[in-house]
Amino acid sequence: MLAQRRLEYGQLDAACDSWTRFLEDCEHISSARGDEHFEPMRMRLKPFRNARAVRQLSPRIAEVAALKA
Repeated sequence: MLAQRRLEYGQLDAACDSWTRFLEDCEHISSARGDEHFEPMRMRLKPFRNARAVRQLSPRIAEVAALKA
């Protein structure tokens, strides 16, 4: 939720930092609540896919998505 708020305030780099920590936790913990935030994260970042921070985060998102599949 912190990452979502940061994104709403235009703090894309800070949001991606928060999502990086989220992905680290998400990878090791099976949580329905965590899973609920995964797809919205992807959708919120989609408009920013060309931004450096998002391009750097995208492989990690794909990696965790593959683990969750």
